[in-house]
Amino acid sequence: MKKFYNIFLYILILFALTSCHDYVNDGIPSFIQIDSVNFRITNPSVQGSASSNISDVWVYIDNQHVGVYELPAFFPVLFSGEHTLIIRPGIKVNGIAGTRMYYPFYSRDTLTVNLVQDSVLQLNGDNTPVFTYTPQTDFAWTENFEDYQSDLVKTTKSNTIVHIYSGDNLEPVYGGNVCGQILLQDSTTFFEVYNSEKLTCLPAGDGSSIYLEMDFKCDTVMTVGIYAYYDASVNIVQVPVMRVNPTDKWKKIYIYLTNSISQYFLADSFRIYISGGNVADSTTERKEFYIDNLKLIY
Repeated sequence: MKKFYNIFLYILILFALTSCHDYVNDGIPSFIQIDSVNFRITNPSVQGSASSNISDVWVYIDNQHVGVYELPAFFPVLFSGEHTLIIRPGIKVNGIAGTRMYYPFYSRDTLTVNLVQDSVLQLNGDNTPVFTYTPQTDFAWTENFEDYQSDLVKTTKSNTIVHIYSGDNLEPVYGGNVCGQILLQDSTTFFEVYNSEKLTCLPAGDGSSIYLEMDFKCDTVMTVGIYAYYDASVNIVQVPVMRVNPTDKWKKIYIYLTNSISQYFLADSFRIYISGGNVADSTTERKEFYIDNLKLIY
């Protein structure tokens, strides 16, 4: 069924393209196949791990946008001969399939390719698209727990702290040697943690993109949000940004913080918080939360 759907989709794409442009190749397409992409770290001490979750590719030929395709991708283009192929990595903003966007902090890959009508250009092996962080990316705060310490400290609301977890056969660590673990059980019913140092460097007033990257695995919902501090921390505003759904497998999410932080652009500083459980409960069943590879970037 998926094969027939793809064929139907290609026909629609070709009809749209040929109805809008005059092509010397008489509408006979070339095809491009991208099964996977690579993401690499160029400065581990600053950029942390190579964890990524690139879901799509945004494709340009000679700077002309030809489409957005979910990986693995196979699609037609009405070009032939030698061309410049540009590929930008796409993500699901806040983990939502309906909010796909190219990630502004990942570089694009540029290839010179020879497209042949009615033939498939396979981008794999040495030609697999490779992405890195752009040189302009600023890392305001990172935490991967690999020094066996945690920069996430509990707030006054929290019953517990983040523990350093080295993994076992039941709960393996995703990349690296350790991760952060929070356990709720019995009278430990709620946790809330945030980065220890307030952040004064965020571009709160100019609309710049600000994201929190996070790998996670949890039994129940977590909330991610910000604290905004005013008047030398005399006035504090807590702002929940999104609820992260439970998952029994490690996932990576890109949380968009620009709008939330921009609303409080007059704040002196910010913190990122993560919470879970219910402070009103007297007891709770065992709940486990695992987090890793946090990166606040702009």
